[in-house]
Amino acid sequence: MNTEEYINKLFLESGWYEGREVKIKKSLTEGRNAAHENANAILAQYGGLKVGKVGVGRELSASDILFKYEAIDFGSKFRNWWPSLSTSLFCFCICSL
Repeated sequence: MNTEEYINKLFLESGWYEGREVKIKKSLTEGRNAAHENANAILAQYGGLKVGKVGVGRELSASDILFKYEAIDFGSKFRNWWPSLSTSLFCFCICSL
C-alpha cells in the first residue's frame, strides 16, 4: 500500500466520506479572504475526526490527529512580530504523542 492509499484508509476508518460537511463552531469571517474560505472548508470537511492512533509507525512513531471544530488564526501572532508579513496561518488539529 502506498502512502496516499494508507492515508485515505486512515481517514475512511475515522468516519470521513466524500462530501462530508459538519457544522463548525465558529466560522472564520474576519478579513474574508481565500485563506479564511479554505480554512472554513477544511473545518467543515474534517472537523471532529480523530485520525490514526498512537503506536509504532513506518519511520517514526505514529500519532493520532484530532481535527477541531474551530480554527485558531496564528497569523495575527506573526504580524505582531513581523508587521510587514501579510499572511494567515491556521491551526486545525492537535496530535497525541
